Amino acid sequence: MTLHKINKQDNQVNPFVPAYGSLPPIPVGREKTIEEIVHRIQNSKGSIFRSILFYGQRGIGKTVMLSEIAQKLNKSKKWLCLNVHSNNKMLERIENLVERARKEVVSLSISGASISFKNKEVDFTTWLEESVKNINKKGKGVFISVDEVHHDNSALRELCSAVQICFNSNIDIAVAFAGLPESIDGLLKDNKFNKNITFIRRSKKYLLDYLPVSEIAKSYIDIFGSRGIEISEAVANMAAEATFGYSYMVQLVGYYMWENIDNNSIDANRTLAAIETSIEDLEETVYDSSLGDLSSGDLELLYAIASEGEIVDVQVLISSLDKSPQYVNNYLNRLKDAGFVNRVKRGKVKITTPYMRQFLIKKLEREKFWF
Repeated sequence: MTLHKINKQDNQVNPFVPAYGSLPPIPVGREKTIEEIVHRIQNSKGSIFRSILFYGQRGIGKTVMLSEIAQKLNKSKKWLCLNVHSNNKMLERIENLVERARKEVVSLSISGASISFKNKEVDFTTWLEESVKNINKKGKGVFISVDEVHHDNSALRELCSAVQICFNSNIDIAVAFAGLPESIDGLLKDNKFNKNITFIRRSKKYLLDYLPVSEIAKSYIDIFGSRGIEISEAVANMAAEATFGYSYMVQLVGYYMWENIDNNSIDANRTLAAIETSIEDLEETVYDSSLGDLSSGDLELLYAIASEGEIVDVQVLISSLDKSPQYVNNYLNRLKDAGFVNRVKRGKVKITTPYMRQFLIKKLEREKFWF
């Protein structure tokens, strides 16, 4: 690759965005998948691609996938994209977004938006169906993305019921949901959903796993090189391996490598410093705050798993904690549902995300944590 030499003072914008759950300008490793999904949504009315389920662990890139798809559909000028989080206010949020679009985009002029379910004039299903039909008349489809799905959310059930009616009416709508594996699995198994909402079971499903390290290394070389920054294959591989394919760490490491550029190059020592800073940032901004959502029983078990090793036998946990099998399994299921641990094989568990175990051990030693 030919490098275009630049000076550090040219003040190029850092191309990496490590804010948790935000949209990076460069979605490393999943560009082809995003392009395929967008193409299928635009050209496959009535297909399984009109309903998509993304699932994977925390920080794996689910929110980025939803945001990238919505952004590309928006650019086509043929879709109205409504992005919401799964909570009890999501239906009102959807109506607010449609109303905002009606006011901002004069060409839409959605006549049907004058009815409102918020004001109890109609139910949500009637409102959504009529609103989507009116948007379709203006040559636009409607794409709804729902992040952080929890299957026990009554508003989510109401949205899915309304979407099912829209699909039955063959109007131009598409939906995508994202959540932890256990949440999506609960959605698929919930009888309250599956009795009358058949599209959920037929949705196109994508398990978002760790990215291939080789692809990450190639992306680092391309991203830095195209901006005139020298980076060797060895340094790119070192940085990529440190991410363990974890999407959030890819952005963190890239961000701090960029900040450590010296004389238009990034060497091994500066990359090691970037990796160390990235791990500290991950621990402080993500892992430490995520523990605040756990109960004392959750924490007790999580610290026990971290103390015992990389892969831990459940029987060892029962013995070391001096608790009943039912007690340990109940809390294991809670931690699994929250995305902290996985059952890797029969009777074995491990902590899911990179560097979490080391963080817990350091925290345990530093704070002398007692239950």
